Amino acid sequence: MESDMKNILVVYATAGIGHKKASLAIKKALDDMSPEDVEVSLIDALDYTNAFFKWSYLKSYLLMVNRLPLLWGLSYYITDNFYVNLLVSIFRRINNWMNSRPLERYLLQRRPDVIVSTHFFASEVVSNLKARGLLRSHLVTVVTDYKLQIISSPLHNSLPLPFSPHPLPVLNLPNSLVAVYTSLLQSSAPSATILPWLF
Repeated sequence: MESDMKNILVVYATAGIGHKKASLAIKKALDDMSPEDVEVSLIDALDYTNAFFKWSYLKSYLLMVNRLPLLWGLSYYITDNFYVNLLVSIFRRINNWMNSRPLERYLLQRRPDVIVSTHFFASEVVSNLKARGLLRSHLVTVVTDYKLQIISSPLHNSLPLPFSPHPLPVLNLPNSLVAVYTSLLQSSAPSATILPWLF
């Protein structure tokens, strides 16, 4: 007999600690507000890549933010250009495709009802699976920066949600999504108003 249990998977990537902290807070909030028939789990997407990719992903990030912050800031600025991002995204997609196969297998085996991602790596992998018709999970991308960048912009059927209320005016979300986002921000909001939307 097939289980009626709903499954929410919260995914982060260990590139610094912010994405993980956001995911832990989201998981705790979902655990607190979810009914008994909803299971919430948490994974690091980089645990489902090869060891070198995981090591280099974190080391590259730490090198940039600790030793080359001007270059890091410049890369953010440059890749927020539509045409530059279009070119970079081709190489990023190939790189992610080569290194995310274990993550893809995990997602296709697990098939969560909802995937909440706090990092663009996981969002891109999920979005690609959805675009190819291999995965039907709802994708919610939580933006942990102060501004929605092109790299984190809505992918295939993805709802972008800023982690803090400050970037909301920048997003230009439709009113229906703003209502959902506002409900998600209110810790007292009953799960009955939020969880049905996720499924």
